[in-house]
Amino acid sequence: MKIVFSVIVFLHGLLHLLGFVKGFGFNEVKQLILPINKSMAVLWLTTAIIILIYGISFIMNSKYNWLVGFIVVVLSQILIILFWSDAKFGTLPNIIIFGCIYYIFWGL
Repeated sequence: MKIVFSVIVFLHGLLHLLGFVKGFGFNEVKQLILPINKSMAVLWLTTAIIILIYGISFIMNSKYNWLVGFIVVVLSQILIILFWSDAKFGTLPNIIIFGCIYYIFWGL
């Protein structure tokens, strides 16, 4: 189950890179309709990096991976809300990540 969760986290992080790629015009991303300016593109990149850091800290059983995860879920969800029509399906991985954080920190 840890491997499946880690794959979900890493894929979610990689999907955040699409906002960065589109915002800086490195490649046309036809799936993203809304315009992304460079400052928002940097936020997409930052969130992607933090998601990947969270994935690594989760695999390594870091004591504070829940905190990194919580921060990244908040950042990711803010971006998803701002770009809802393009990114609404990113809410599902955020719910899964938050569920894992809840389980690790508070238990069920």
